[in-house]
Amino acid sequence: MIPTDYTSLPLEIADLPMRLEVGDFPERRWVECASCIEADPVGQGTDEAQDWAREHLRRHPDHDRFRIVSMTAWRLAPGSSERKADEE
Repeated sequence: MIPTDYTSLPLEIADLPMRLEVGDFPERRWVECASCIEADPVGQGTDEAQDWAREHLRRHPDHDRFRIVSMTAWRLAPGSSERKADEE
């Protein structure tokens, strides 16, 4: 399953400076099988993903393609870009 614990997302940034790096926002990462819909949350390293992929391949020998997905989400409140442009 793709992780669905997004309690901190979307992040409201209407009152923050408009020049933000994507890396400044919370990130969710998971490893997923490219042959089916199974997935599992993972941390920053690749060890967890490798372990999960090996176990998945053991259970499904024809599922041999995997990917690590990283997602960052945020929200801009309506009018926030105009408001910040007026302040500059």
